[in-house]
Amino acid sequence: MAGYCNNYRPCCNFYKVNTGHLDPLHIVCYFKTINAMKKTFNDFLMIISFVFLLLGNGFCWAKQKGDGDVFRLRGMSSGHYTVDLMINDSVPAKGMLVGGEVLSVSAEFYYKYPNLFNLKMKPAHSSIHDFGKNKSASYRSEGTVKIGPNTYFIGTVWIVNDIKTDIYLPLKNIYNEKDSYSQIIYLDFNGKKMTMSTKQELDKRAKRFRKFFLTKSVGDDDYSIQTTLFVKDTTGFVKSLTGMFDINLGFGGLVWLRKGNSNVERFLRAHPFFDLRDYSERGAHYKQYSFTADECEVCGVTYGRSSISVIESKYKDDKIVGNLGTGFFERSLCIFDYDNMIVYVR
Repeated sequence: MAGYCNNYRPCCNFYKVNTGHLDPLHIVCYFKTINAMKKTFNDFLMIISFVFLLLGNGFCWAKQKGDGDVFRLRGMSSGHYTVDLMINDSVPAKGMLVGGEVLSVSAEFYYKYPNLFNLKMKPAHSSIHDFGKNKSASYRSEGTVKIGPNTYFIGTVWIVNDIKTDIYLPLKNIYNEKDSYSQIIYLDFNGKKMTMSTKQELDKRAKRFRKFFLTKSVGDDDYSIQTTLFVKDTTGFVKSLTGMFDINLGFGGLVWLRKGNSNVERFLRAHPFFDLRDYSERGAHYKQYSFTADECEVCGVTYGRSSISVIESKYKDDKIVGNLGTGFFERSLCIFDYDNMIVYVR
């Protein structure tokens, strides 16, 4: 067995073949070489262990969980939430979560990056409701916008003037490329995460959730569920309202009720603690009121003292009694399975 001296020239053999005795200098060289090799091997093992530790705690998290892209949720002072997007692998953008199924791009952002979207735009004559006011949509298109490493919006895109963020992003029509373009979104507002889930993970999680079927509302792009709202005052009086509630992430409160709906009117007349306060803003296209409940429950989730909004406007679907906003999602976990038109709540 041969060793190596400090000048990296091969030494003679450990046993001197010609003389038949040990050379002390080469014995020392041999053991130095063995110790150096051990140290190098130990350093190599430490590096490999560190790499696997990183993989176990970070890079393989999504793979172990079986999920797709994870988007960080950030709260706004208005009660709305935004996510950080990367548009077509090129430009970062702030997207505010909204209801419906149309992706709205601010005109300022669109014209700042004229070659970013690669969509064939046509003139549009429409508008969206934005913070109580109507905002005009100047152009529209049907197409695909990549918003994350493996996440795409596929559907209608509007260019809208004077909106609050770069993009208004609906949950509907968001697809996970890594899961055969499924539409399964896991919202965890408390954990500040919006996760593109998978069919496999849905099967595991859904067992612990209540299930509600999604229905498309008549006359607009929102989706609704049937549930019961229970409200209680300080005396313990409880009143309930059963009906269809729109899912509306563009609304920053817990629940809003539609004044003028026959079921809502009967509900409001039930007890004097429904003392409506007018907080309509100047220029708003509808009147807004609110009352305070000592406790309320909706979709089986209980909330403490809460402000319930009541909005007076003209609605196209009389079956809808109200809307569930971001205040509802802040205190519950929700999984939207648009492939099967189901929302799971816990």
